[in-house]
Amino acid sequence: MVQEKKILCMYSGGLDSLGVLYRLLTEPEYADFGLHVHHMHLKNVENRALAESKAIQATFRYFREKGYRNFLYTESGHDYSFMRRYFTFDTYWYAFMAANIITADSSIMHVAVGRTKSDMESAGSRMNANRGHEIFHATLPLELRFDRSYIYPVAHLTKQAVWNMLPADLRELSWSCRKPVISDKEPRPCGKCPTCQEMEKIRQNQG
Repeated sequence: MVQEKKILCMYSGGLDSLGVLYRLLTEPEYADFGLHVHHMHLKNVENRALAESKAIQATFRYFREKGYRNFLYTESGHDYSFMRRYFTFDTYWYAFMAANIITADSSIMHVAVGRTKSDMESAGSRMNANRGHEIFHATLPLELRFDRSYIYPVAHLTKQAVWNMLPADLRELSWSCRKPVISDKEPRPCGKCPTCQEMEKIRQNQG
């Protein structure tokens, strides 16, 4: 029996990765692939693990209720909140975990990540992405190292375009704030971080 080829989507619950997951679920070019969605609960100084978890639960509920195609979901966790002076970018953890998931399931051919057009044009973002690629390839076993690739389903879209593409009731379920305020175990956006300010502009210009 021929094993179904799959795409692994590294999903944070943020706008960019929600755009990726939405396109994987709706675009014909991905229809022949099975879909494995993985979330990493990353506990760090930004303290947004709870907010991301709630966003994931809400978006998955939306996909189920609207009848989108099924996918496999897994999750893992890593707590590095003790690291105060050096911040390890999410990209690095995702790369390491993605390579290990592929090693366990070689039917996964591609890793889908949420990089937008703006990310592709940013020198800082490219540097972090390149480091992530190095970690990914270094972690893969030799026999898989050269025929497993990253794909970027929203690389041709700005963050504004990703927002405009998504159904209105779905996009509001995503989480973007980098430093949420937790009150009575409920996270809310700080309204001050660069991402909150960016999202405010996006909402003002939404389609």
